[in-house]
Amino acid sequence: MKLVLSISIVVTIISLSSAYLNWNNQFIIVSLLFYFAQIYLNKKSSLNNWKTLVVLNTPFFLIYSVPIYMNELDHVYPITIFPIISSLIAVITTNSNKKILVIYTGIIICFGLFIMPNWINHTLVIKNNKIKSLNLKKLDFFDKKNNEITLPQNKILVLDFWSNTCKPCIEAFPKFEKLKTRWKDKNIEFITINIPIPPYETQYEYLSRTKHYSFKTIKTNKSALEKLQLNILPLYMIIDTKGNISFMSNQFIEDKWYIVNSIQDNISRIYNEQN
Repeated sequence: MKLVLSISIVVTIISLSSAYLNWNNQFIIVSLLFYFAQIYLNKKSSLNNWKTLVVLNTPFFLIYSVPIYMNELDHVYPITIFPIISSLIAVITTNSNKKILVIYTGIIICFGLFIMPNWINHTLVIKNNKIKSLNLKKLDFFDKKNNEITLPQNKILVLDFWSNTCKPCIEAFPKFEKLKTRWKDKNIEFITINIPIPPYETQYEYLSRTKHYSFKTIKTNKSALEKLQLNILPLYMIIDTKGNISFMSNQFIEDKWYIVNSIQDNISRIYNEQN
């Protein structure tokens, strides 16, 4: 029992720490970690394999999974489910040869690299009923000199709402720049909009994050979080030439393997509809 508890605590700590990586890598790490931990305990623990499974999974389920379900963060549901599935597979295939181990490892890696990103993008796209309830006119925008401004009109706008405290937001800037370059000859403007979150940010700190890029950078107030009903950043938004919100998502997807709700595909769709 002592061995199982020790392994369970170590596995839970590593799994929770992997949250600092992106969700795709976290899925792979957590799934395989519980799989190999269960295989090890099947051989070393004096407990029944099924009891070992319960003890191994309980801490992670209580600390990570339960809050995820309570907050309905469905984009990471696979990360909460697959530790149990991996442990089950390990128990069921206890006496199998190494071929099963290799096959399951390959399945998890493929799922994490190709299916998980599409699942995340599918679940993080803001639904139409929420989009219709939003009004960008309620937001205040400011330029680099802190002068109040309005968003450009009569053109397609691709907006990126972000914060200095959001690491994934900043890591996506090169992709946002690449996307802007791809559409540079069209009537489309790419704008990043900083949402300051005091006390973590000074008034002009956000400018240092975007000074090496050609896309336009402005800011809004912290109240934008409430007005846009945001609990996750970044937020990507596409505005058509009539000023209507046509697409919203918390996930930047720009890769040939990501086929669900790609921001590139949605820009193309909106551009073709209005030209």
